[in-house]
Amino acid sequence: RRAHLLLAAHLWTLADPGGRDRFLHCEAEALRHLPFHLVKGGQLAVLHSLLSSFHFLHAHVRLGLLSHLLDTFSLSDSSMELEDGVAHCKLEVCRDFLHRHAPVLSHWPALFIQQALNEPEGSAAHVWAQGIVGRETDSVRLLRWLNKPHEIQKKATDTVTAFHWMPTCVSVQPKGRLAVVGTGQGSLHIINTETGQEVRSLMSSCDGISGCVFLQEGLLGSTSFDGQIEVWDIDSGCRTVEVDAHKNSITGCDVTTDRKNLATVSLDSKLKVWAVPKGSLAATLNNPCPLNCVTFHPEGHLVVAGGWDKAVRLWNWLTGQSVATLSGHEVSVRSLSFSPSGGLLTSGCLSGDVRLWSAPTWKCVGHYRAHQGATEVLQFMEGGRLLLSGGSDNMVHLWSGSLGLSIGQLGDSMERSAASQGQGSGRSAMVESPALCVVVAGDYVAVGYQSDGIHLYHRDSGERRWVSEGPGVSVRCLLWLQTESQAELLVSGSDDHVVRLWCRETEGHMRSLCRLVGHRGPVLALACSPDLLASASEDFTVSLWSVQSLQDQAGQSGDLAPTSVLRGHTGGVTCLCFSPNGQELLSGGKDQSLLVWDVSASPPRLSRSFLHCHTDWITGCTWTESTLVSCSNDCLVRVWDPASGQCFREFVGQDSPLSSVCSLGEYVLAGSGSGELAVWQWESGVEVTRIPAHSARIHHCTAYWHSGAKGEIQSQYTKPKDLAVATASDDGTVQLWLPLQVENRGSLSDHSGVIRGSAPEEEVPAFLTVAEDRTMRAWSI
Repeated sequence: RRAHLLLAAHLWTLADPGGRDRFLHCEAEALRHLPFHLVKGGQLAVLHSLLSSFHFLHAHVRLGLLSHLLDTFSLSDSSMELEDGVAHCKLEVCRDFLHRHAPVLSHWPALFIQQALNEPEGSAAHVWAQGIVGRETDSVRLLRWLNKPHEIQKKATDTVTAFHWMPTCVSVQPKGRLAVVGTGQGSLHIINTETGQEVRSLMSSCDGISGCVFLQEGLLGSTSFDGQIEVWDIDSGCRTVEVDAHKNSITGCDVTTDRKNLATVSLDSKLKVWAVPKGSLAATLNNPCPLNCVTFHPEGHLVVAGGWDKAVRLWNWLTGQSVATLSGHEVSVRSLSFSPSGGLLTSGCLSGDVRLWSAPTWKCVGHYRAHQGATEVLQFMEGGRLLLSGGSDNMVHLWSGSLGLSIGQLGDSMERSAASQGQGSGRSAMVESPALCVVVAGDYVAVGYQSDGIHLYHRDSGERRWVSEGPGVSVRCLLWLQTESQAELLVSGSDDHVVRLWCRETEGHMRSLCRLVGHRGPVLALACSPDLLASASEDFTVSLWSVQSLQDQAGQSGDLAPTSVLRGHTGGVTCLCFSPNGQELLSGGKDQSLLVWDVSASPPRLSRSFLHCHTDWITGCTWTESTLVSCSNDCLVRVWDPASGQCFREFVGQDSPLSSVCSLGEYVLAGSGSGELAVWQWESGVEVTRIPAHSARIHHCTAYWHSGAKGEIQSQYTKPKDLAVATASDDGTVQLWLPLQVENRGSLSDHSGVIRGSAPEEEVPAFLTVAEDRTMRAWSI
């Protein structure tokens, strides 16, 4: 340590010959090695004070040591955390200044003082620059920004670097420290992603770089417009492999997740897979037309290519067998990307259309217009949460990584409400309890809570119009007795064994009418037909009431007994649903059985019983046009033939128990204990989408037509994209979704040329793009 201290003292003298801590006329090597010896000598506080000095920063930038300076900040972070809050604040101010201006200072270090002077009035950088101007007026020529902002403007993007030639591709090192950009003139530029400085440049002998990808941490693969593959050692700058791969331009490349195989496609209509790093040919697949793009399935056994014939083709390259040919695009396919889970494939074409294909059925589950021109780039990011698209319209868009457009939230989440109350904000918002059920009719949404009774919301505005009064019992089920455009009668079932009838009198107010009694356990489910209201209970029974008698009771108060009680379950009855014609009633329960009741008979009787339908409690059931559907805590959704009781289709709800199921039109929707909402087409068995709807368990979901069609019957004017669903969750909120539409999370328009490539940074929520405007930009998410 003593030796390091002596060396540090010597280097400091060389770095600051004037002895005034201004570091003028210093030696670059002394400045470079000084931080290392300060750390080894235990003088971390001294190092932090230097890194908080704009004189010290200016000296580094002036001598071309910006990259080394940023490394020194990282070294400081790993060595010690500052206990002094003021010192830490100064350090962060200097670090933030460097990171924001690194793209400019890496190319024009003489602008350091000008950039500092451009900072808001009174900021540390501005005050320092003002002092410099006062002392060195004759030697420093600067511009004053008269109408500059009063606060630092945070940008979503910075121009990391500009190129003399048009960039064609970009790739980021697995650890995210380096990026490589290929150009149409055959050069490869290795760039530090933190500073934007070019670390090394490589020159290929080929006719322009068409694609690049990191094969290993220090190994780079590049493809060319004359059909060559080259492998580079980026540390030494040496080319280690050169392969004449194709007879025409290579138009796309991709690497498997384990980085052991590289796929290339070409205008020679061939797809080839190569073993890396040696570059030996592993497979050749022939296509009937020239190819534009290629991607591997995350598991590595499937490879997908898009070409001039508008088709997307899948192969198992290990066996050479064709798996599927996907049709739907009207023009040439230009881009492809798999979600990290492998459950969704996206493809983009020359017209700007993006299609989503569900694996493993490979059916198209959705499509949308992403660009006013070709969709040149597609890239899943953030674990599949986001999908990036770049187009020939110079735009970069961020989309939701799957179908599912959020259109509203009712109630504050429990975490958010608790936080606002903890801050003593003086707000009157109460902390919501878990939302257990939700029902939608016209402009109104009714929500039942675990301890907050019933709340009535306006569907579009989200305004709470009414809150029930009375005992704080859990409301486990709700039902609009009249589901036309104007909701009038509301039925609720709760843990106090009572079914209650409510009437909507004036705008936003409900009046309690009567109680429906007879159950000896909590009421868990409700269902209605034009003639009957049914309620299910933990007491193993199902009770029936005449709808006409309830309407007659609307002007009176008191208790009503059921007209019939159905007994047959050997456990609590958890779900109910009437058949489309209203003649039969389906019930499911904790005894794992589904029972079908003939309610048109007098008295109602058990018609059919399907035992052991699941291996755990049945938590939800619904009746489509011609099938029965059930879900269970065993994580399965099963579709049944109502006549024979045979299960002919099964959907897996991943690894989380399923808590609720509903259906509308050709779609079945199920909510899970993990907060995920899954959508399937029940006839084809295609999984349409999975939406991360909540951060906690979904207790109930209900589907409706967002277009406002009357009733629950899809009319000729209602399109599938109008399918909507409301989900009630343990987090205290109800979320409203359009599950068949995609959400645009943002549009970025800083490029002025066609987008040619993108690459996500794995260590931070950011990504890089390159375009024909000869720039590479870094974007934060």
